[in-house]
Formats: sequence, structure tokens, C-alpha cells
Amino acid sequence: GNSNAGTAYARGWEISYLQQFRFLPGLLKTLRLNGNLTQLWAHGDYGVAGAYFKNKDVNGFIPRTVNLGLNWDYKKFGASFTYNFTSESVRGANSNLTALSRNRYMRSRDLFNMNLRYQFYRNMTLNFGVQNIFNEPQRYYRGIPDQMETFLMQGTTITAGIEGRF
Repeated sequence: GNSNAGTAYARGWEISYLQQFRFLPGLLKTLRLNGNLTQLWAHGDYGVAGAYFKNKDVNGFIPRTVNLGLNWDYKKFGASFTYNFTSESVRGANSNLTALSRNRYMRSRDLFNMNLRYQFYRNMTLNFGVQNIFNEPQRYYRGIPDQMETFLMQGTTITAGIEGRF
């Protein structure tokens, strides 16, 4: 019969930081910096007899993420800049032991985003955003890191809109 029993272990930690710059002069006193770093480890057979997977080889498991944000507000204006890093991870795993070398990995990725706001009435705000400012691609390989399988350019997304609260 089939069984989904197996062993898996995970551990990790996260560090978060928030700094408000109220001590700075004038317009800079509303600057805020926040960030976090998450580091995880995992290992086990995950129900596959004779197998042993760890860290980036565990399907869907991202061992390290980093987020940084810089925010600024002044009267009716606001701006935010964010950075996100995700480490290399398997995004399509084969459970067949003879095909593990065909696992599909996504390489680590750095994303930068920006958002600007202007509140022109008490309940109305103009928003302008740019996601993936530097058009960072998604890069995939199967089993051998030097042999790229897919290179996806998803582009930079620019959004603009009016937000109303009633």
C-alpha cells in the first residue's frame, strides 16, 4: 500500500528591525526604516523511501528571505521604497529518486519597488507605483546550476490610481 508517512525537520530564526528617524531635522524626521531577515533549515525524507532532502532541495522551501523598507511621510505626501531577496529554491521537485537531478530550481532574486502617494482630499489619494524597478528576471535550471533552463523577463509594472475612502 501507499503511505505518506515520513520524517521532516525544520528550524530557523528571524531578525526584525524598525528605526524611526525623529531625531533628524525638518523633512527627514518622518523617515522610517524597517527590515527583516529569515533563515530556515529543513531536512528529512519527506515520505520518499531512501531519499534525503535538505534546505534548498525541499520542494517549495525558501531557506532565506530579506526584506528592507524605507518610508517617508510629510503632510499630504508619502513615499516608500522596498527591497526583497529570496534565496535559491526548488520550485518543481521530482519524488522519483532516479529523477532528482531533474528538479527545477529558481535562482536567488532581488526585487526593488517604489510607491508614491499624494492625498489631495481628506478621503482621496493619488497613488503611483513601480514594481520590479530593475526588471529582475526569474532564472531557472534543472539539476545543474550552470545550465539555465528558463529565463523569464516579467517586466516592470507601473501602476497609477485614485483611492477613495467613504
